[in-house]
Amino acid sequence: MRAPDFVIAGHPKCGSTTLQRYLEQHSQLHMGSRKEPSLYLEQWEEWRQGSLLYFPEGLPEKTLCGDATVGYVKDADVAKRIAMVNPSTKIVFLLRDPVDRALSHYHHWLRHGKDVRSLRRVIFESGPDHYFYLFGMYFEHLTTYLKYFPKEQIHCLFFEDLTTNPTKALESLWEFLEVEVMEMKRAEFWENAGHSVKGRWLSRWLKRQKESDRLRSWFPPVMRKVGGAALRKLEVWNRSDTRYLPNEKGLAYMRSVFNPEVEGVLKFIREEKGRTHFPKWTRLYDVG
Repeated sequence: MRAPDFVIAGHPKCGSTTLQRYLEQHSQLHMGSRKEPSLYLEQWEEWRQGSLLYFPEGLPEKTLCGDATVGYVKDADVAKRIAMVNPSTKIVFLLRDPVDRALSHYHHWLRHGKDVRSLRRVIFESGPDHYFYLFGMYFEHLTTYLKYFPKEQIHCLFFEDLTTNPTKALESLWEFLEVEVMEMKRAEFWENAGHSVKGRWLSRWLKRQKESDRLRSWFPPVMRKVGGAALRKLEVWNRSDTRYLPNEKGLAYMRSVFNPEVEGVLKFIREEKGRTHFPKWTRLYDVG
């Protein structure tokens, strides 16, 4: 089986879809048949046994294959699996203000009906293993990968750089991957951006209706079609551009949780990678 030469291991809601679009444009890179293949997670056993072929055979010799599954950081075993399969794999981490990342993730789950609690409850009742905080534990994730990969094989890319100055951000990525610098067609950043909802519980109800078999089993085809169209219209109506935001107390609490993570990862980038300029949001944290 062909193993990935590089992996976008994290983090969700940090511009991974936009980055995927850029990677797909590069003639020396191949990103497989879809984003988020989860070769080292859900597909691990099937892929390891050779029954799942993700990368096609016959690619040009110098083509690098990539796997962009940003959930890889949530499972510590993934880093070990990657190193076991291909110890020379290069790892890319996408970073964003963890507060903004968490809020974006919350609205993503909210509009899909997965978490309809109030933002206040999510902030103060969620533990470190909850998606809201888990994917902002940047330094913890970095430390896990540093156990299996040397620092030279890890690259950190900021969400803000990718969206405001993609040419420069991508040049650093091409240099890291050791491929030619190519001019890219600017990707539409907001392609995978999320809106909020007018009604949190309506979002949950809509999710249940879409997953229910009632429309398929109780009604004839014509009524199923009408019902499905009505649900889609209701879903569109429920969209809102007004996002839920934390108050000062909630914001301060979130930053206190994320501060050690930001401090650790910025220290690594500054001391090990030699970077001296960082996005403005880093100034909001007490990083010394």
